[in-house]
Amino acid sequence: MLEPESRLLLSDALRPPDGAKLDLAVATTYSLDLAAMLLAPLFFTGFDTAESDPALQDPIRLLEAVRRYGERTTIFCQAGAITVPASGFVPALAFLEDSVVEVNPPQGVFHPKVWALRFVNSVGVAAHRLLVLSRNLTWDRSWDTIVRCDEEPDLVDPTPTGPLIEFLRSLGTGSRAEQVEDLCSTLAQARFKPPEPFTSLEFLPSGVGRFGYAFPEAADRVLAISPFLSKPALAALAQVTKERVLVSRPESFDHLGVGPLLGWDTRTLQAVTEVMVPEEEPDGALGEGLAPSGSPPLSGLHAKTFVFDCGPNAEVITGSANLTQSGWMRNVEFGIRLRGPKKHCGVAAALGDGGDTPGLEALLTPYRPEHVGGADDPAEKLRLAIERAHAALVAAHPVIDVSALASERVNLRLSTQSAWVNPGKTWVALLTERAGQRTWMGGGMAAQWLSLARASLTPYLIVSTTVSAGQFPLTRQCVIKAELRGDVGDRASEVLAQVLRSQEDVQRYLLFLLGDGPAEPAATEVVEPVERAIWAGVDGASYFRDHALFEPLIRAVGRNEMALLAVDSLVKDLRQIEGGQGLIPDGFDDLWAVVWEVHQETRS
Repeated sequence: MLEPESRLLLSDALRPPDGAKLDLAVATTYSLDLAAMLLAPLFFTGFDTAESDPALQDPIRLLEAVRRYGERTTIFCQAGAITVPASGFVPALAFLEDSVVEVNPPQGVFHPKVWALRFVNSVGVAAHRLLVLSRNLTWDRSWDTIVRCDEEPDLVDPTPTGPLIEFLRSLGTGSRAEQVEDLCSTLAQARFKPPEPFTSLEFLPSGVGRFGYAFPEAADRVLAISPFLSKPALAALAQVTKERVLVSRPESFDHLGVGPLLGWDTRTLQAVTEVMVPEEEPDGALGEGLAPSGSPPLSGLHAKTFVFDCGPNAEVITGSANLTQSGWMRNVEFGIRLRGPKKHCGVAAALGDGGDTPGLEALLTPYRPEHVGGADDPAEKLRLAIERAHAALVAAHPVIDVSALASERVNLRLSTQSAWVNPGKTWVALLTERAGQRTWMGGGMAAQWLSLARASLTPYLIVSTTVSAGQFPLTRQCVIKAELRGDVGDRASEVLAQVLRSQEDVQRYLLFLLGDGPAEPAATEVVEPVERAIWAGVDGASYFRDHALFEPLIRAVGRNEMALLAVDSLVKDLRQIEGGQGLIPDGFDDLWAVVWEVHQETRS
C-alpha cells in the first residue's frame, strides 16, 4: 500500500472500460486549471496524449472531444479558485463554459476532490467508477493519492452509497441539477468494490449537512500524512495512540514549532525524490494527475492520508481533508474509509518497515522545526483576505453586457448585481485579451471593452488584486466566470468557424466523430440497404466507394446512432456559418442525405 513505484495517472483513471463510453461525469475540485480541464474529454475518448498542454493538441481532435463530452460533464470548484492557464485561451473552452460551476459554501471553503463517472456499454448497460483524490484538477506535480473504486455488479455485501449521493445532491443546484440527479438515480443501485488489498470501504462526506470526527478513538499506531496542520487537530489525533508518525511539509512543521510536535516522529519528503516507474504501471495509490509519464518527477507533498493499526486490522482514511480544524469542522470535504488486514494495509505496510517492497520510508527523512515557538508567515492573513474577496466577487454575480457593432465587433460592459468591496487595487481582463487590462475599483463601478472582436467574447475574466500591508505587498490572480447577456450570438458556431477552416479539417472532424463506433465490420443487412440507396439515388455513385467517409458512415447506420446524430448536428451548424457550406467536403451532402434517410428508416 502506498508503494512509491505503484502509480496511477488520473488520465488513465478517466479512460472508459473496454467497449464502453462515458455517459455522465461529475467532478469536484478546490482549484481548477481550465487547460487541465480541457484534456479530460480527450481521455474520455480513450485517447493517449503525449502532451499535457492543450495548446499543443490536435485542435480538431480536441474540439470534437470537448464538443461530444462537454454537455455530459460538470465540474464544481471553489469560487475564485480557477487558476490563470499558462497556455492562454483555447477556443474549445467555449464548449465547457456551462460545465464549470463555482461554489461558495456558507462557511469554510469547497475543498473535495472527487470524480463520479457513469459509463455505458454497447447494449446500454451502465457501470460506475468513483475516484477519491487528494489532488485538484491542475498541473501540480505533487505527491497525491487516488483511490479508484469500480462497480462490481455481483458484489455480495455492497457499500451503502447514501452518503455519496447526499454529497452529490448537495452540489446539484442551478442548471446542472438535473444531470446530477440523473447520475444519483443510478448510483443508488451501484455496488462498489474496495480496491485490493482492502476488504471494505465507507464514504465520508463532510460539510454538507454533517460534520464528524472520522478517526478511531484508539489505535496501536498511527501514520498521518498531511501537508497542512493545525494545533487543535494535531492534539486531538495525538490522543489516539502514543505510537505515531507524522509526515508533512517543512513549512508546516516550522509554523507549529517544537511544542505541538512532542511525541510525534516527524518526517518530510527528501529534498530530491525521484522514483523509477516500471514500464507497465499497475493501479496504485499514488496519483500524478493529467501529466504524461515522461514529465519531471513528482515534488512536494499534497497527499492527505491517515493509517491506523487497530489490532490485527488496519483502517485508512484518505481524501481531501488536511489535519486541520477547517478540514474536519468547516470545509466541504470528501474522504473514504478503507479497512483491511494490518499485514497489508497497516502503518508498517505503508512505510515499508521490514518488508521486501519499498514503501514511503524510502522517500522520507526526519525533520525537526528550527523554532521552538513556531514561526508565522506574515503574508498568510493577507493572502486569505484576497482569496475571500475574490470568492465574494463571484457571489456578487458579475455580468458582462454585450452590445453588437458592425463588422463582427462588440462593446462589453462588466458590472456586478450586488456590491463588492475591493480590498486593494484590482484590475480585470478577458481571458482572451490578457493585454487588455482595465482597472476596476469595485463598489458598482464597471469595466468596459470597446470595439472588441466578437471572437474575443468569453465569460472568463482574469482578476488580479494587489494589497499592501506595511512591507508586504501581495498580488493574487484568479479566473472567475461572469454571466453573458445581450447580443451574445451563436458562440458555438463561431468557435467551429475558428477551428474548422477547410474541407480537409471538416473531413478529419467527421472521421473522429464516426470513429467512436464499433470496431467490427458492418453487417450485410446494414451495408446492402445503404449501398442500394446510394446507387439508386446519387449520380456518380461509384465515386463514393473511394470516399474516406463511405465505410465509417455505413458502419454507423443501425449501430452508432449517437455518431450519426453528432454528424447531423455538425452539418446543420456548418450550414448556419457564413461560408460554412463551402467547408463541407465535395459530394458529402449527397452521400449524407442517403445515409440519413436509411438511418431514419431503420428506426421506424
